[in-house]
Amino acid sequence: MKSGHSTILRSASLTADVPATMAADQTVNPVIAPAALGSSRRWQVLFGVSLLALLTLAFVHFTQAPPEAPAAPVGRFSFVPEGYARAVAGYGGSRPTISPDGKSILYVDEIGGERSLWVRALASEFPRRLDQTEGAIRAFWSPDSQSIGFGTDVELKRMSLDGGIPITLCAYPGSSFLGGTWSPDGETIVFSSAGLHRIPARGGDPELLIHEGAAGGFDPVFLPSATPAVVFTRGNTTDSRLNVLNLATGEAKELRQGDDPGYSGGYLIHGAGDDRQTGIWAMPFSLETLDASGESFPIDTGGRRPTVSRDGILTYEDYTPQGGGVRTLVWRDRRGEVLETIGQPQ
Repeated sequence: MKSGHSTILRSASLTADVPATMAADQTVNPVIAPAALGSSRRWQVLFGVSLLALLTLAFVHFTQAPPEAPAAPVGRFSFVPEGYARAVAGYGGSRPTISPDGKSILYVDEIGGERSLWVRALASEFPRRLDQTEGAIRAFWSPDSQSIGFGTDVELKRMSLDGGIPITLCAYPGSSFLGGTWSPDGETIVFSSAGLHRIPARGGDPELLIHEGAAGGFDPVFLPSATPAVVFTRGNTTDSRLNVLNLATGEAKELRQGDDPGYSGGYLIHGAGDDRQTGIWAMPFSLETLDASGESFPIDTGGRRPTVSRDGILTYEDYTPQGGGVRTLVWRDRRGEVLETIGQPQ
């Protein structure tokens, strides 16, 4: 099977203004390895580790042409972890995760038949394996980007990235682990296992927040709101819905169809909510009302499983039709009409 390249774009910050035309004057050497996928798959994972400033690609939402002067250089690189597809198969869609500070990518990989966690700093071309993370299924970052939480087949754990030993926080209330998130103050972890549960970040007995069974809440993400709240997904693989849970009142409400949520700079970033489709969307969101404040608009048509850092760097899996092909970045207006192309096809 032929492997491809996914482009990673990086910008220093996310602002309310529409960024300038993108320029790629900083390139990081890529690490490329074939992705192992079954021949029956329609799409090939190119490891959507694409990084971009959200509003840099929000051209699909605006009718005006881009400004002339660039606000910041855009860096690009691409890589495909050797055993990523094998590692995530059968584990509910573990996704690569950008650190809150936007400097590193955390993901599950399988090398030599052993599944474990790996970290790749954006400033380095070489990923490193995290010792004593064998059997990890999914992982998430602490708010200071210095520690991680991760799930194995039976337990939730945490560890420091400076060589610390993993600490068991609790056993799962359910039979599986479907994602976790660390509160902005570093004191609380909310995770999914037969519903949503809350525990102190130092460990303890899980407190049930929402019991949902097989269609339960998964992939929770804490919001940086004054009221403690998490956004999460409910539903199934073909009809997933974004929900927000107010942890102070216990009230949960549905927002729209979508999955794999994340928040940065006034937007909820999310997937299509249907495994048969690709696409990443941005929804204006108010931290005061904990509700949508505008219509969603598309960021990328070929990506899935996004995560986002505080400053607007986005990671996602890039799905490209088998056999490769080229792609070109373009500016589009709200109607989807192409205004102009950006750079060369690749």
